[in-house]
Amino acid sequence: MEAQAHTSPAFSALVLVIAFPGGAGTASLVQQAKRLTELSRSDASRADSLEESLVLVLTRLQPTATRFSFPNHELSSRKSQAVEIDDEEALDPQWLSFSTTSKPDKASIKEALKAGQLIPGAQLISRRSWRIC
Repeated sequence: MEAQAHTSPAFSALVLVIAFPGGAGTASLVQQAKRLTELSRSDASRADSLEESLVLVLTRLQPTATRFSFPNHELSSRKSQAVEIDDEEALDPQWLSFSTTSKPDKASIKEALKAGQLIPGAQLISRRSWRIC
Protein backbone atom coordinates (compact mmCIF):
# COMPACT_ATOMS: atom_id res chain seq x y z
CA MET A 1 0.00 0.00 0.00
CA GLU A 2 1.31 3.48 -0.87
CA ALA A 3 -0.01 6.87 0.34
CA GLN A 4 0.57 10.15 -1.45
CA ALA A 5 -0.47 13.57 -0.17
CA HIS A 6 -0.94 16.50 -2.52
CA THR A 7 -1.45 20.00 -1.19
CA SER A 8 -0.68 23.61 -2.00
CA PRO A 9 -0.39 26.78 0.13
CA ALA A 10 -3.32 28.33 -1.73
CA PHE A 11 -5.54 25.27 -1.51
CA SER A 12 -6.91 24.75 1.98
CA ALA A 13 -8.01 21.15 1.53
CA LEU A 14 -5.59 18.27 1.64
CA VAL A 15 -6.07 15.62 -1.03
CA LEU A 16 -4.91 12.22 0.19
CA VAL A 17 -4.74 9.34 -2.22
CA ILE A 18 -4.24 5.85 -0.86
CA ALA A 19 -3.12 3.62 -3.69
CA PHE A 20 -3.50 -0.12 -3.56
CA PRO A 21 -1.22 -1.82 -6.06
CA GLY A 22 -3.37 -3.01 -8.91
CA GLY A 23 -6.44 -1.22 -7.55
CA ALA A 24 -8.92 0.07 -10.11
CA GLY A 25 -8.67 3.79 -10.76
CA THR A 26 -5.54 4.32 -8.66
CA ALA A 27 -3.56 5.99 -11.43
CA SER A 28 -6.41 8.31 -12.33
CA LEU A 29 -6.83 9.36 -8.69
CA VAL A 30 -3.14 10.19 -8.41
CA GLN A 31 -3.30 12.13 -11.70
CA GLN A 32 -6.39 14.01 -10.54
CA ALA A 33 -4.69 14.96 -7.25
CA LYS A 34 -1.66 16.24 -9.17
CA ARG A 35 -3.91 18.18 -11.56
CA LEU A 36 -5.75 19.83 -8.65
CA THR A 37 -2.44 20.77 -7.03
CA GLU A 38 -1.27 22.43 -10.26
CA LEU A 39 -4.59 24.29 -10.60
CA SER A 40 -4.19 25.50 -7.04
CA ARG A 41 -0.68 26.81 -7.76
CA SER A 42 -1.99 28.58 -10.86
CA ASP A 43 -4.81 30.18 -8.85
CA ALA A 44 -2.35 31.33 -6.18
CA SER A 45 -0.16 32.94 -8.84
CA ARG A 46 -3.17 34.65 -10.39
CA ALA A 47 -4.29 35.90 -6.95
CA ASP A 48 -0.82 37.36 -6.29
CA SER A 49 -0.92 39.19 -9.63
CA LEU A 50 -4.39 40.56 -8.94
CA GLU A 51 -3.29 41.75 -5.48
CA GLU A 52 -0.28 43.56 -6.97
CA SER A 53 -2.52 45.22 -9.59
CA LEU A 54 -5.07 46.25 -6.95
CA VAL A 55 -2.39 47.80 -4.74
CA LEU A 56 -0.88 49.62 -7.73
CA VAL A 57 -4.22 51.15 -8.79
CA LEU A 58 -5.33 52.09 -5.26
CA THR A 59 -2.01 53.67 -4.31
CA ARG A 60 -2.01 55.71 -7.51
CA LEU A 61 -5.50 56.97 -6.70
CA GLN A 62 -4.64 57.71 -3.05
CA PRO A 63 -0.84 57.83 -2.66
CA THR A 64 -0.89 58.74 1.05
CA ALA A 65 -3.40 56.06 2.11
CA THR A 66 -2.18 53.24 4.32
CA ARG A 67 -5.47 51.33 4.61
CA PHE A 68 -8.42 50.60 2.34
CA SER A 69 -11.71 49.12 3.60
CA PHE A 70 -14.13 47.12 1.48
CA PRO A 71 -17.38 45.35 2.41
CA ASN A 72 -15.73 41.94 2.90
CA HIS A 73 -12.01 42.72 3.11
CA GLU A 74 -9.50 45.21 4.35
CA LEU A 75 -6.22 46.10 2.70
CA SER A 76 -3.62 47.41 5.13
CA SER A 77 0.05 48.22 4.90
CA ARG A 78 3.05 48.68 7.11
CA LYS A 79 6.27 50.51 6.41
CA SER A 80 9.66 48.89 6.74
CA GLN A 81 13.22 49.85 5.96
CA ALA A 82 15.95 47.71 4.48
CA VAL A 83 19.57 48.27 3.58
CA GLU A 84 20.38 47.81 -0.07
CA ILE A 85 24.05 47.20 -0.79
CA ASP A 86 25.02 48.86 -4.09
CA ASP A 87 28.73 48.03 -4.00
CA GLU A 88 29.94 45.54 -1.41
CA GLU A 89 33.57 46.19 -2.34
CA ALA A 90 33.20 49.90 -1.44
CA LEU A 91 32.19 49.11 2.15
CA ASP A 92 34.72 49.71 4.89
CA PRO A 93 35.62 46.46 6.73
CA GLN A 94 33.86 47.73 9.88
CA TRP A 95 30.56 47.26 8.04
CA LEU A 96 31.27 43.63 7.20
CA SER A 97 30.49 40.65 9.36
CA PHE A 98 32.88 37.76 8.99
CA SER A 99 32.32 34.06 8.93
CA THR A 100 33.76 31.74 6.34
CA THR A 101 32.97 34.48 3.86
CA SER A 102 32.33 38.16 4.40
CA LYS A 103 28.98 39.79 3.90
CA PRO A 104 27.65 43.24 4.77
CA ASP A 105 26.45 43.64 8.38
CA LYS A 106 23.10 45.13 7.37
CA ALA A 107 21.89 45.64 10.95
CA SER A 108 24.90 47.82 11.82
CA ILE A 109 24.76 49.61 8.49
CA LYS A 110 21.04 50.31 8.95
CA GLU A 111 21.58 51.85 12.39
CA ALA A 112 24.46 54.00 11.12
CA LEU A 113 22.46 55.19 8.10
CA LYS A 114 19.47 55.99 10.32
CA ALA A 115 21.82 58.03 12.54
CA GLY A 116 22.81 60.08 9.49
CA GLN A 117 26.17 58.53 8.69
CA LEU A 118 27.05 58.32 4.99
CA ILE A 119 28.34 54.90 4.00
CA PRO A 120 29.73 54.55 0.47
CA GLY A 121 28.20 51.49 -1.18
CA ALA A 122 25.01 51.42 0.90
CA GLN A 123 21.76 53.34 1.13
CA LEU A 124 18.66 53.18 3.30
CA ILE A 125 15.47 52.56 1.35
CA SER A 126 11.87 52.67 2.62
CA ARG A 127 9.38 50.02 1.66
CA ARG A 128 5.68 49.39 2.22
CA SER A 129 4.16 45.93 2.39
CA TRP A 130 0.44 45.32 1.92
CA ARG A 131 -1.82 42.63 3.36
CA ILE A 132 -5.41 41.77 2.46
CA CYS A 133 -7.47 40.63 5.46
